[in-house]
Amino acid sequence: MAEPCGNWFFFSRIVGIFIVVWIPGAVIPGVVAANGSFRAMIVPNLIAPIQAIATTCAILTKEDVRNYIWDLVILSYIFGKKK
Repeated sequence: MAEPCGNWFFFSRIVGIFIVVWIPGAVIPGVVAANGSFRAMIVPNLIAPIQAIATTCAILTKEDVRNYIWDLVILSYIFGKKK
């Protein structure tokens, strides 16, 4: 069983990523709209994929979650675990 402190740290990283990505994501479109540049519109459109990638990386740092995802990818629940 995992320590309560370890779980708090794990979830705080995910919440931190969400806050660090989405607060600028709420501000940047207003700045870009004032600028009016087409190239500047790329940055707000990349915020959601960046947040998804960063959250996935943070989730995969936990070993048990990484094992569950690996079992899903190799379909071990259907074909059985290999020894």
